[in-house]
Amino acid sequence: MHSIKPLPAILKESRFEFLIVLSVVFLGVLTITLRGFIPYDETRYIAVAWEMWRDKSFFIPHINGEIYADKPPLLFWLIHTGWYLTGVNEWWPRSIPFIFSLVNLYLARYIALQLWPDVQELKQTVPLVLIAMPIWLLYSTPMMFDMLQVCFVLVALTGLLQFHKRHYYGVLLFGTAAGMGFLLKGPVIFIYILPVALTLPLWDKNYTYGYGNLLLQITGGLLLSGIIISGWIIPVIRTLGLDQVREIFWHQTAGRVVRATSHSRPIWWYLEFLPLVLFPWFYRAGFMHRVTVTPQIIFCMVWLLPPFILLSLIDAKQLHYLLPLLPALSILIAHKLAVEKATNAKSYRLVGMIYISLGLVFLIQLAIGFRVKQINWIFEIPAWWSLVAIFAGLILVVDKTYYKSRVVLPAITTLTTMFAIYICTLLAPRPFTGVNELGHILARLQEQNVPLVNIGSHREQFEFAGRLKRPLDKIEVDEIESWASAHPDGYLVAKVRASDHPDKKMKLIYKQPYRFRHMLILVSSKEIPATGIGRD
Repeated sequence: MHSIKPLPAILKESRFEFLIVLSVVFLGVLTITLRGFIPYDETRYIAVAWEMWRDKSFFIPHINGEIYADKPPLLFWLIHTGWYLTGVNEWWPRSIPFIFSLVNLYLARYIALQLWPDVQELKQTVPLVLIAMPIWLLYSTPMMFDMLQVCFVLVALTGLLQFHKRHYYGVLLFGTAAGMGFLLKGPVIFIYILPVALTLPLWDKNYTYGYGNLLLQITGGLLLSGIIISGWIIPVIRTLGLDQVREIFWHQTAGRVVRATSHSRPIWWYLEFLPLVLFPWFYRAGFMHRVTVTPQIIFCMVWLLPPFILLSLIDAKQLHYLLPLLPALSILIAHKLAVEKATNAKSYRLVGMIYISLGLVFLIQLAIGFRVKQINWIFEIPAWWSLVAIFAGLILVVDKTYYKSRVVLPAITTLTTMFAIYICTLLAPRPFTGVNELGHILARLQEQNVPLVNIGSHREQFEFAGRLKRPLDKIEVDEIESWASAHPDGYLVAKVRASDHPDKKMKLIYKQPYRFRHMLILVSSKEIPATGIGRD
């Protein structure tokens, strides 16, 4: 007669890790299928991809007819590849970062096993430690560059781990990943990989060929990356000229380092958010306590600390810039958990209480009717997600098997809570962020050659939503009256506060909630032209 395994024993098995990853896949597919593009980053990036596709200008990213110098074209090329095979759609661009996020789980696991081949428990713990981080799941599905950047960093570091074998495989991986990372986000890739490369003799005791040979290998990898980069940059130089390319791309990069026009934050800004970045493993912030400094530990710390310091010195800061460092954290934490006999129950209870408090705060504000006007749409989200957060927190508070389920339960707790939040968000605020209907209306107006302008900047929300054939013209607020006089049957698109109306003389024909305000379509004349879209 077979004995029945207790739940903690089942939780430790690799098949449960597979079920958790499968749940992540389900969550990602659900989000990709139901969620619209999030303003303003996603809508801008998809607009760039659409305009390049529409105008068949594949080497030079541009938007609204102007060069888009913020990012190189690799992500847009990947989008175009999918569109070429499947047609223009929404699901493929949103799938790309999520696919890379899944690949990253296993690349991180591979690096961990290369460092500690005898600690087989890392097979399960490394992916689960990453999944347990809300910030990792949060950035797994938005159509942004950072999950791809994580992948190229992991591939480059995998190449560095092969340098001691003195064959071309390691150099090939390192150089290819560096070149692809440059085509993705520019030279920032080198912040993450060069500190590890230059300190290789400190963490790889099998490398006995001297620092000169190491520099030759690194140079070889950088030359390979340069060849990859030149495949894009040379055609761009031929089209725009060297001076204009230098002005656009170099000054844009230098500007982010010295004085950013957006996302400029103080040097200590990342430190303020470390508890959020590390959650729920912030109680492991002292993972180096009583740890023997081995070459593997040095590898992870060099991967972590120099890039963190350099990113702190750069003027432009965003939380997702830290994503390439999270696999290093996950490897350190997973190794620490793997070699420990038990986990402090108080730490689990603290994490559980945070989940419970989060759910209770949301329920209490609903009960007393308290709302923050600037984020009013958040309070339209169904409240049952908070009950899930409370229940998930209670599991961590009352569980008595800390030493056996110390990785699985945090992963389940985070995944369950994020799943509830995503479902509730998908049920509620799509009208608050989606502009597909408005985009199609604007496309029909363009097809009819109706005078059409946007009041102020529109942040490229409409280009892909309506598959617009040409850029949307814009005017400033002080130009409304003169433009309306010159175009008595013209249409104006405006984003206003809920209580505002740009001009009482104009006819409102369309209105929808959008983020913290409302999107309107107005007609210069009180008589609605025969366009078939009038809507009070």
